[in-house]
Amino acid sequence: MDSHFGSVGDFQGYSAEEMSAMSSQEQVAIMVEWFNQQFEDPQNETPYNKDLGGYVYLWGGPFDASDQIQAEFSDAVDFDTMMLAVDRVQGDGTLEWAPTTGGDFYEHPEDDRVEAGEIVDGDGEWSPIIPDQAPVPPEPEARAEVIRRLDELEAIVQPLLDKFEAEAQAPPMMGHNNPPEELEIVQAVSRDEWR
Repeated sequence: MDSHFGSVGDFQGYSAEEMSAMSSQEQVAIMVEWFNQQFEDPQNETPYNKDLGGYVYLWGGPFDASDQIQAEFSDAVDFDTMMLAVDRVQGDGTLEWAPTTGGDFYEHPEDDRVEAGEIVDGDGEWSPIIPDQAPVPPEPEARAEVIRRLDELEAIVQPLLDKFEAEAQAPPMMGHNNPPEELEIVQAVSRDEWR
């Protein structure tokens, strides 16, 4: 089977003949598009550890643009053209890359343990993903059970409500603390003296 270059998801990529028939600018555009679909700046999704002063690449990486583009396209594109694509990808200053969640390089650690058979649904260490369900009782029995439980709950709550209402006092209203007595106005200077 012929090799294909730049495959992403369901897209199978381009054959070596198709790549060689393209202009250098078209090849660069395809490589940049492929890279951007596979990788992203780690600040987008990758956790950052302030204590260590760097990103924690939980899902793979860090990846180098030059290494990845050469690994994917070296059999179909010349080195100088690949370096043009690398320069365009790294133009914003990002030199270490993280995988995108939809890309082929994304490694989710829990998936690996499930695929390897280390984690089995409900194996004791992990609870089942789909819990065992009890048989569903007929509707009249289920309704009677719900009513019985509500009656039990009401029997527990009602004495508490009664006690609360008995101890509760009416909320204070405006003026409940009686206004202060009127003060005598003491005038140091009589009114006649002011005239």
